[in-house]
Amino acid sequence: MRLRLILSSLVLAPLLNLIHPIAIALAQEEVGPALTEAELLSSLAGDYANIGQKNQAIQLLKEPLSLNQSLVEPCHKLRLLASVAGQYAFVGEKVKSSDIFTQALSILKAIEYCGPEPSSSSWSKPTAWIGVAFLNHAQTGQYDTAFQIATGFGDQYLDDIQTNAPYGLVRTDTEWIKLNIAIQRKLADFYFRTKEFDEARRIWLALADYYKEQGEAEQATKFQSLASKIEPTKEDNSLNNQSPGDKARSTLYHCFVESELLRSNNLGWVLGNTLSSEELKPILDLCEEAKLTGQNIEITE
Repeated sequence: MRLRLILSSLVLAPLLNLIHPIAIALAQEEVGPALTEAELLSSLAGDYANIGQKNQAIQLLKEPLSLNQSLVEPCHKLRLLASVAGQYAFVGEKVKSSDIFTQALSILKAIEYCGPEPSSSSWSKPTAWIGVAFLNHAQTGQYDTAFQIATGFGDQYLDDIQTNAPYGLVRTDTEWIKLNIAIQRKLADFYFRTKEFDEARRIWLALADYYKEQGEAEQATKFQSLASKIEPTKEDNSLNNQSPGDKARSTLYHCFVESELLRSNNLGWVLGNTLSSEELKPILDLCEEAKLTGQNIEITE
């Protein structure tokens, strides 16, 4: 009832485009009416913020926070708190945002998986639920909020949040690409600080290629220079302790990113989480062929 009253009272409804993809996605996932209502309210607050009405956004954000108390599943709370914290950060309420991110981080550290028992499903990973909050806002054009969500838990979680997010849902416009570039730059800096030099080098080379294609020679030279200072090792040590299936998925993801197939087809996450290592091999071969020949190979059904 509260949500219907709010929606019916919004005189800015045509401008705010109330039929959000987030509402459709949430209904399909059957996460429950409380989380559905809370995330729609959070998204509407983001619409107010995007048109400069931040006071209205701040007032509206009080509603999803109150609904958070009725959520039972920790991962549902994690997803909602991430969304609300990101919105508060975007509207400049840094103290409030930091407090909510701290609450969410305590949940993230306290749970190993979502649901009553461990599962092989990607939805069993808590960071996947943060990834959905991140993508829901990107889907509705709230890229600044999406960036705040992805980075609000600390750089050490950036890779997990991106890797466990269902990329098939996103749209491929220039703002989405800019968002991912900003995240990749932070990731590369984090890897360099933590001495994971192969990972830092890989991202810097990909960024150099991207800026080269965009005709931004100065940026391309900058990242090429950073990468050139790192001598690649013979073997990627980060893969040593992974299972063959995980190695194949990691290799596929990196291959798609570096050859830009992931951005054009949005299949990397789906393929990497549904196929076995044996089934992934011919796709990996195809991706490697695209990288070596420079062909823009379209991957069909």
